[in-house]
This record gives sequence, C-alpha cells and structure tokens, in this order.
Amino acid sequence: KGYWKASDEQLKTTASLHAQITREKGAACTEFVCDNDKLQSFVADQLDNSEKQTYTQNMKEVHEASATDGKDVVLKEHKLASEQTVRKNRVNGVIAGSLVVITFIGLVVLLKKRKKNK
Repeated sequence: KGYWKASDEQLKTTASLHAQITREKGAACTEFVCDNDKLQSFVADQLDNSEKQTYTQNMKEVHEASATDGKDVVLKEHKLASEQTVRKNRVNGVIAGSLVVITFIGLVVLLKKRKKNK
C-alpha cells in the first residue's frame, strides 16, 4: 500500500518473528491474522522451508480448531440467585428494617421521658 518500503531482509526478519511468536504463543486470531489468507501466504513465502511448514501447520490447526469450536458447545443456563437466596435476603431485610424502626421508636420514647423529667 506504499506505507513502508521494507527491504527483503526486513520482510524475512518480520515474517520469521511472526512465525516464531505464532509457534511459541499461538496465533493472535484477529480478523487480520487468522482470517487473512493473503497475509498467511505472504508470510509463508518469506520463510525458509522448515519455518514455512511449521507456520502453515500451526495456522491450519488454528483454522481446524476454530471450525469445530463453538458449533458443538452447548451453554448451560446459570441462575445468578436461587429462590432460597432471594427469600433469605428478604427475611434479612425485614429483620434489619424492623430493628431500625424499633430502635427509632425506643429513642423517641426515651427522649420524651427525659423531657418530662426535666
């Protein structure tokens, strides 16, 4: 695209680094890497035969794994809170609210008694 005029040596070094990272860490698998056959072909063309075979095999394995992953997966529904937990939380809320109201009423009665005694 005319952005960078890389020499043949720079292209080979960059392709070799990409192949090494793919071999060690796995493919990045963004739409720019795993779904880009043109890029994979270009990278493979810059590598020597042994690196080329390894890189091609790694990318093939990624494509095969992504083709089977996800289609055979059945997700289970996971409820965030069971009914028992919801009931328990309601009971705890009612108890806490009752204690606050009782404490407030007790304070009001206590203050009125003090006021009468003075």
